[in-house]
Amino acid sequence: MKHSEYSVVLNDEYVPQDITQDSIEYLVGRIQATNYLYFTYDELDLEGTSHNKPLYITVKFKDCMISKVLIDNNSALNMFPRHVFNKMHVDASHMKSSTMTTRAYNGSLRPIIRNIDVELIIGPQPFQVILQEMDIHPLYNILLGRPWIHVAQAVTSSLH
Repeated sequence: MKHSEYSVVLNDEYVPQDITQDSIEYLVGRIQATNYLYFTYDELDLEGTSHNKPLYITVKFKDCMISKVLIDNNSALNMFPRHVFNKMHVDASHMKSSTMTTRAYNGSLRPIIRNIDVELIIGPQPFQVILQEMDIHPLYNILLGRPWIHVAQAVTSSLH
């Protein structure tokens, strides 16, 4: 990109006189990157690219904050373990029984007990989510898989 192109992009913005060529290219690139998603090195965890942490968030259901909600691109379900049901204070009359079976991470077949359509607040945004209840004991409280990821139009990055 030539200097004259920079001035078109920056137009009336203040640019310090001592700015380096690399810095101005980076700045212009970020301005021009509309409709693109990217991450930068300064957004990395302190461990950098060597960490192997799962992507957990906290959600709100009614007046209950639920931590350790796992975001999982590999799951075709949004599910929660049976023991979380009591914490959520869900009216069981809103739950629908299920005849579905799914394959757990260890390869075993597990029945889905019930389904429920709930509103979860994630950040400032409410999402209607159908959760599948299963009798399992994972390290997370809720798993949000591709059904939620696609509705939210989220791009997950456990690296960042």
